[in-house]
Amino acid sequence: MRHRHRSILNKTGAAALAALTLSACSDREDEVRNHVARLLHPGKTLYFEQQLGCMVGVYAAHIGEVKSAVPIVGSVEEAFSRIGRGQAVAFDNPDFSPNMISEEIASKNLPAGVAVLAAGAGARSCMTAPVQQGYYNSLMRPEAVLILDLEDDALILLDRVTRLIYYVRGDL
Repeated sequence: MRHRHRSILNKTGAAALAALTLSACSDREDEVRNHVARLLHPGKTLYFEQQLGCMVGVYAAHIGEVKSAVPIVGSVEEAFSRIGRGQAVAFDNPDFSPNMISEEIASKNLPAGVAVLAAGAGARSCMTAPVQQGYYNSLMRPEAVLILDLEDDALILLDRVTRLIYYVRGDL
């Protein structure tokens, strides 16, 4: 009889732990969505995955514009200045893809470049193949807006062509 109680307690404990874990994931998903909503205009959540070392959210974009709370910077130097003050910044230049901007960041400031690389490349394990392909396409698209939020260790892409928002965080 004593063994049976232990088994029931173990099963109950495991179920409670699983429920807490699912609740924490749900809370984190809501936190990420709320964070994105401070910067952009997300619609429906299309994809969300969180694992140890990475997190990815993909949202439909209601509006293809950055909110006024996010400064749009004209140069990498201006971005460094604002990031140094804890601000998220947006690069919105139709002559440069987010990938080209990331390369420029890495050439001017290696630690910042590594942070950008870590956010994007480290998040791949949280992406399905179609999400990876869509994210890659958005990185290469000059119409996409790159938002760096290094306070949150996040890279956010607003793809105006597909009307998708990618929120990525990852560790290398």
